[in-house]
Amino acid sequence: PRFDPLAHALSLRNSFTPDAPRGESAAEGSGVKAGAARWVAGIVAAASVLLTASGMVLAYVNRHQVPASQLGWNFPDVFGDVVDMALPVLGFVLASRRPGNRIGWLLLTAGLVYGLGTFSNQYALHALVAAPGSLPAGRAFIWFANWGWVIPLASLAFVLLLFPTGRLRSRRWRPAAWFVGGAFSLIAVTVVLGATRIW
Repeated sequence: PRFDPLAHALSLRNSFTPDAPRGESAAEGSGVKAGAARWVAGIVAAASVLLTASGMVLAYVNRHQVPASQLGWNFPDVFGDVVDMALPVLGFVLASRRPGNRIGWLLLTAGLVYGLGTFSNQYALHALVAAPGSLPAGRAFIWFANWGWVIPLASLAFVLLLFPTGRLRSRRWRPAAWFVGGAFSLIAVTVVLGATRIW
């Protein structure tokens, strides 16, 4: 078929609308995505901080009924919990401002799982040791606390691999990424099996 310049010009004209040029549509779409990313990052960061703080409150409540070796209510542990709250906060700042950078989301993941692990550990100690039977699902919470720590470590390992752009520096780094992913997957399976065995 022959090329018709008039039909081509009409099709180009009809593909644009006077009220919403292509540039504005793209900008609006990216603005919506950035807003959604900021909203999700804020919820995850707030949940992480709330879980960690709740775990600290439970540790304070349990301080007289749980042996000191298991409790974790001393200066180094409390200081560590406070410092670890920086993970979700930093992740929120990065993910909300640069949602395309994976580092912010990895930090948010590490912060959320760490907060859940801190809360799960203290919840289980209260349900199983401090006041047995007072709270449900104590064994499930301690089961998660016994293996969930692998996820934050794996996330932070990938942060080092992807720093600072959120992408591998080149294709040569792919074997390293696969090795890290495989190693932590093997560790996770081993720890999950161990936690399940002592359920």
